[in-house]
Amino acid sequence: MRGLAEKKQKSIPYLMFSYVGIIFISLGTFKIEMADNFGVDTSTLQYIFGFFSLFNMFGIFLNRYLLERISPKLEIIFASFLIITGVFGLILSSTKSVLTCSLSVLALGTGFYFSLSNYLVVNLNRMNRVKNLNFLHFCYACACISTPVLAAFFVKAGFSWKTFYILSIVFPASVMMFSFKVDIGINLDDAPKESDGGRERWPLLTYLAIICLFSYVFSEMVFNFWIVEYLVQGGNDKELAKLAISIFWVAVALGRFYNSRHTSSLGELKRVVFTSAGSLAAYCFLLEVSSISLSFILAAVAGFFYSGMYALIVSVGTLGKKKVSSLLATSLMFSGSLGAIFVSPVTASVKQAYGINITMRLGILAMFIIFCISVLYEFIFSRISKESLGR
Repeated sequence: MRGLAEKKQKSIPYLMFSYVGIIFISLGTFKIEMADNFGVDTSTLQYIFGFFSLFNMFGIFLNRYLLERISPKLEIIFASFLIITGVFGLILSSTKSVLTCSLSVLALGTGFYFSLSNYLVVNLNRMNRVKNLNFLHFCYACACISTPVLAAFFVKAGFSWKTFYILSIVFPASVMMFSFKVDIGINLDDAPKESDGGRERWPLLTYLAIICLFSYVFSEMVFNFWIVEYLVQGGNDKELAKLAISIFWVAVALGRFYNSRHTSSLGELKRVVFTSAGSLAAYCFLLEVSSISLSFILAAVAGFFYSGMYALIVSVGTLGKKKVSSLLATSLMFSGSLGAIFVSPVTASVKQAYGINITMRLGILAMFIIFCISVLYEFIFSRISKESLGR
């Protein structure tokens, strides 16, 4: 019985993060069907989805305060309740205003899920944070791969998009049920908090990790939002070009699974240097080739290098900390969410003014920032600091 309870405890953050991936990808996948259902244009629906992004970010931000006042167990149950309520509101919506409110409630719950799952993994697996974070994000990648396939099956079989969301409730329902039955493993008394003197003090590396996490999410989403249009403009078939995203995410999933099972003798920061350099090379070559086959290969290479970066950057931001405070965990997650929100208005403006080629290069710029920061700190700043201490 103890072994079963332990498995349920460990599965909770992975189920939560998988569901976040399902919801995020499903909104884009079912956009046409939902727009037809509500009698609006897809662009109108996209504006409504903007509320989802905002409330998801608000959930991550709000969770920073809840983690110090409510036990993770109660918060998981509360977040699951919000999600289930939001899903039922979504499938029962008959107007745009009700749809917007339902998506906002759902987004608030997924924001809690996003923050909680990462917080639990970094604090319950202190010795192998990178490996376990990679497996957590492997679950997200699997959701990104499987959701469009399942959605296509539902549409092809004549099922409504609402049926998909009804069945998806099994995830938050399972999380809620497991939370009632097991001990989460982190109590309010021993959960890390801000220092008594006021604001928690962080090293320079933590602030750099926050910048890098923003840049990573921005770069990844530039690729996913615009690669299809870039390839189509290059003369490729629209349906064939979409495979670039699937190939990218398959490589991401494989890379995260590999990183979750293997350790490296290199330090986290050196690995950030290596993976950002590989990502830059693959991304740059992808924009130079004309063959669709080579584009797919380079998309896979880029996906493999991108796969481990999120976990590595989070680990770098928490180096030297046995326990990670809610403030630090939320700040890292919040910076990634800001990257996701900024990418739409920034890339849309650049696309309108300068075209798709310059837009795609924004992803290269964001990755180059990560490369420069990691190189400067690892090979210059850290050595200067060691020499100063030696004197």
